[in-house]
Amino acid sequence: MRTRHKILLLGHTGFVGHALAAAFQNRGVEVEGVASHDMDLTQGESVDRLLPRVDGKTILVVAAAARPETDKGRGSAQANIEIAAHVARLIETASLEKCVYLSTASVYGEGGSDRPITEESPVSPHSEYAAAKCEGERLLQEATSRAYAPLVMVRPCRIFGAGDTQATYGPSRFVETIIHERHVQLYGDGNELRDGVFVRDAARAIVELSLGVHQGVFNLATGRSFSFREAVDCLRGIVPYGFEVIQKQRTGPLFNQHFDVTRLVRVLPGWPFTMLVDALKATYHESAEMATAGRPYA
Repeated sequence: MRTRHKILLLGHTGFVGHALAAAFQNRGVEVEGVASHDMDLTQGESVDRLLPRVDGKTILVVAAAARPETDKGRGSAQANIEIAAHVARLIETASLEKCVYLSTASVYGEGGSDRPITEESPVSPHSEYAAAKCEGERLLQEATSRAYAPLVMVRPCRIFGAGDTQATYGPSRFVETIIHERHVQLYGDGNELRDGVFVRDAARAIVELSLGVHQGVFNLATGRSFSFREAVDCLRGIVPYGFEVIQKQRTGPLFNQHFDVTRLVRVLPGWPFTMLVDALKATYHESAEMATAGRPYA
């Protein structure tokens, strides 16, 4: 059964965007996707092209992002600011039901404290990508305030799953190198703690935040940190063949990361995040099927 909502999803063919489109459709919500090969959102003309697609029942979900191969990419950072600036202009020109912006937990930076990160924790981006996302948040906050439009800003921690071609470290990358190269690279002892969300869990949570009455900033995390070493150990029990663990010298200081998900749990009580071992199992099996079929990643 279709709902009254209409979703305009920017970046619907990307790793997270693809999962989001499927999750919205599973809820019976009409989704219109805009991909980079259809429209260059870094160009000002994109605003004029998007305007006819928007009305007062439109929920604008901004999953489009230029991601650098490493977090030092200045070109991609500027592209992300331009995307946010054009979305901000669209918001001020059109009438929207709501805007949902996918930012990143990287805005909080690295190190400094082992206390759980809340939505009120100070931002201190340590990369061009995170700094660009901070600027995107500011632009959309100002635009939605002027347009009297609700805004949800989602700050996801590491999202992983099959089809994540941009991952440079963490579960998605581990699975990819196991399948294609029969090894995993760990920096240092791999015991630093991180949170991670399975992509389908992340997509379903974003859908709920989009369709509900919620607004404001939300950390998207499980609240259960794990070590990279733990993820590799889980994969040893999942992968049906052996693989090598290559230890590399750590390139930065060791720090642990924990998220306080009180605000998310308050609006999505009892939200069922997939356990790490089950999420890794799905990631491996789906990635192996893609590799065997020779299919490109989503």
